[in-house]
Amino acid sequence: MDNLFLSPQRNLQELFRDCPQVMPIFIRHRMACVGCCMSRFDTLQEAAQNYGLELKAFCLELRAAMDQTVV
Repeated sequence: MDNLFLSPQRNLQELFRDCPQVMPIFIRHRMACVGCCMSRFDTLQEAAQNYGLELKAFCLELRAAMDQTVV
């Protein structure tokens, strides 16, 4: 996956739709984004900021989940 897929401006609802394997990362950080009605408007950057997460580290976690392949 290219870096644009995880750009700070990436819409959360679209991210969850296109890459559902990232949802457990949000849940582990106790983020209410999964299932929240505001996820259709919020970006990855806004979510990280709202929950006090460092964006780069959070994106690395998401990337790791995205890169895992199910056997």
